[in-house]
Amino acid sequence: MDRARICYAGLSQRMRPRTFLFITAVVLCHTFTMGQTLTNALPPPQSGTQQQIPVPAADPAQLPDDPGQEAMPVAQPQPGTAAGVPLSWKDDRETWAGKIATLYGVTDFRYRGYVLSADKITYNQETSEVEVEGHIQLTGGPEDINIAASSGTLRLNEHTARFFDVTGTMGLRSTGRTVVYSTANPFIIHARVLLETGEGSYRVVDGSMTNCKLPHPDWELLAHSIKVVDGRASTTNTVFKVHGVPMFYLPYLRHPVDENGRQSGFLVPGFSNSTVRGLTLSEQYYWAINRSMDMEVGAEYYSKRGWAPKGDFRYRGAGLDHAMVYWNALFDRGARMTPSSGPQAGQSVLVNQGGTDIVAQIRRDFSPHLRLAGDTEYLSSYTYRLVFNDNYWQAVSSQVKSDLSLTYVRNGGVPSADFARLQTFDGATEGNEARILHLPNLRYDVLNRPLAGGPVYWGLGSGLSQLSRAEPGFHAHNDGRIDVYPRISLPLVAVGWSIVPQAALRGTFYSGSEVPDLVGAHSGVPTVSHDPLRRTYGEAAVEVRPPALERDFALKNGELRHVIESELNWHFVGGIGSQARNVLLVDTSDIETDTNEVGYSITQRFYLRPARNQPCADETTAPAAIPKPQTAPPPRASGQAGNWPSAITSIRISAAP
Repeated sequence: MDRARICYAGLSQRMRPRTFLFITAVVLCHTFTMGQTLTNALPPPQSGTQQQIPVPAADPAQLPDDPGQEAMPVAQPQPGTAAGVPLSWKDDRETWAGKIATLYGVTDFRYRGYVLSADKITYNQETSEVEVEGHIQLTGGPEDINIAASSGTLRLNEHTARFFDVTGTMGLRSTGRTVVYSTANPFIIHARVLLETGEGSYRVVDGSMTNCKLPHPDWELLAHSIKVVDGRASTTNTVFKVHGVPMFYLPYLRHPVDENGRQSGFLVPGFSNSTVRGLTLSEQYYWAINRSMDMEVGAEYYSKRGWAPKGDFRYRGAGLDHAMVYWNALFDRGARMTPSSGPQAGQSVLVNQGGTDIVAQIRRDFSPHLRLAGDTEYLSSYTYRLVFNDNYWQAVSSQVKSDLSLTYVRNGGVPSADFARLQTFDGATEGNEARILHLPNLRYDVLNRPLAGGPVYWGLGSGLSQLSRAEPGFHAHNDGRIDVYPRISLPLVAVGWSIVPQAALRGTFYSGSEVPDLVGAHSGVPTVSHDPLRRTYGEAAVEVRPPALERDFALKNGELRHVIESELNWHFVGGIGSQARNVLLVDTSDIETDTNEVGYSITQRFYLRPARNQPCADETTAPAAIPKPQTAPPPRASGQAGNWPSAITSIRISAAP
């Protein structure tokens, strides 16, 4: 208190008489110099040649009785700027001075697809210049921006702006309470100054950018200047930080922020360390070929093992057309190991564990009837997969499958060509594997169709195949097979019963055969014979389905239907005999043996129709009763009965003596 008195005394001694008189006059006349609050006031009259721009006055019925109250804010479209930019806003209070409007508590200032809100906005209608202050929030536009700032200026007709203390995003769109991504690479910035130099052109000064959520992103890029032009962010002299720790320096960097999020360029380098690979450095180049194709090509360097090139190619066409290729390899320098067995047991030897793994998936629909599809893989070394594959599912899989097929479907006829390769590894030892090749497998199948328009149906299965099989102790090369399988059936349906008798003949010719080792002379491994084998046999079958049993139960919230379906079938195969053990297995059709069996099955189905699915009834009429479903058994193909919506469970019990 004493210090305050001393300061005040010193200030009074230094105050000049004219200053004292001025302050006294201001205090005495404060009621005249004080700013007055006018609600919905008209702008003051203009002098000279300036054009007056009237602001619509409020309806007298809306004015408050108490002068201290404010009228409710009403959004009024305002005349456009000199460049024709349409404007509208909602505010708590506004004052006009000529063509300059001062808006307070603005919540909805709209222009060019943008929405601006701030504590105070000063708008010059003649120059289209806007000054904003306090709690600024700008959203919208073609880039889906959403920024918050402390202050800024805009020129609407030139589409330029300057904001200070900015935190914002590009590519995030708010739909009600939900925020969704409108681009594959959302752009999140934090900057001291954000400049908009033109439509779609921005510059971030003394800031950072990331794809992670602020304020604690997993990674971010810090730079003195970041330019965003045509959906591409570029910067120089950048520091890359991970969890706030500077990791490395980037002299130049580009980051896509456009709608598709794809931009050619080098990716961020990778660093890691492991006991098997050692220190790992990786770099890749991303090539956006066009809007349907892209590619990544790069390499990793393992300090303990050597170079590992890798990459992928992706294509997405119309409909279901696609092609994807992934490859990786390792040029291994080798690892020092001491074998426990073999000629080099107990010695330190250099073991090469490198290899190549290529995976490709493709589908191409040439027409509604012709389709090419395939899923192929090539693996040069199973040891390479065991040691260096990071995918657990692939690392534990001992099979490598490849299948490529060309299929044509038209009017029930299905000609097709199939090329297949199966490789099964029994361990990491070189050569301890089995390989089965089907090159090619040509087929022509006919789906069941009426014979001459009568009640009898006929179908056909036929194929021409080539087989090569190799495994330790057994080799079968270039063995061919010709297979013809015609069949007929006669569906009989009456009074809820369904009886379908069937008959078929099958003739198969093999260019080679095998001789089983019945006495154990070759440790049970069969030997290959070049003598041809002919196999012919007949089939007969009958399938009987009696009417389904059903019962409806009324529930509190709907109805439940319980359906019991039974089926009885008989299957007979004869004419194969002892030839079954001499057949080289090409596919599952070669494992047929003489068969005479009877089977039965019981299937229970439960269908639920909730009461809420009934149509809405008129309030003036009584609610309509739920129509009872038809008593016909539910179709087996669709799994639904009548107009019942769904089956919630299905239990099947079967047995075959």
